[in-house]
Amino acid sequence: MSQDESRPEEPGENDDATPSGALARPPSEHAGDLAAVAAATHDFAAVEPEGLIANFKLSRLRSKTELAAVAIVLDARLEEMQRQADAAAHESKAYWDGKTAQVVSAMKTVVQARLRSIETERMSNRFESIETAYNLFADKVRDVEAGSLPDELREELIRKLHANLKESIARIEKDTLADSYDLKD
Repeated sequence: MSQDESRPEEPGENDDATPSGALARPPSEHAGDLAAVAAATHDFAAVEPEGLIANFKLSRLRSKTELAAVAIVLDARLEEMQRQADAAAHESKAYWDGKTAQVVSAMKTVVQARLRSIETERMSNRFESIETAYNLFADKVRDVEAGSLPDELREELIRKLHANLKESIARIEKDTLADSYDLKD
């Protein structure tokens, strides 16, 4: 290697260079450089100034198009997620409405069963009460007939005892819990 090749270039030694580092040759002399760059990139339009501007605009257009496509995809995904959330909410509501109906039905069945057993007990008590009412009526009628009342008063007293017996029996028969609480099927 010679001393000229190994020494670094001093600024101002090269006639072609300008202080800004750009080449001072006319554009026609750059044709070889452009051809070399174009050959290396396989796209001559990308190196020409008009091609660079066109590529820049194209990349901006691609960016806008890509952003619009991404926005459409994300909007569709958001709508899908909203539909899924709505469906899940409706499904959950339907599930809990069904469970509530089951619980209410089960509770009503239990209450009705208990009321029926109470009604059965009360029915036997009612029958005993009615039987007691008839026995009391019969005893009173026997007492009145055995008494020393005039026939007219005796018949009037027996009619009143009979009317009282009918009212008592009607009250006993109408006395049901299911009627009181409107729990019949």
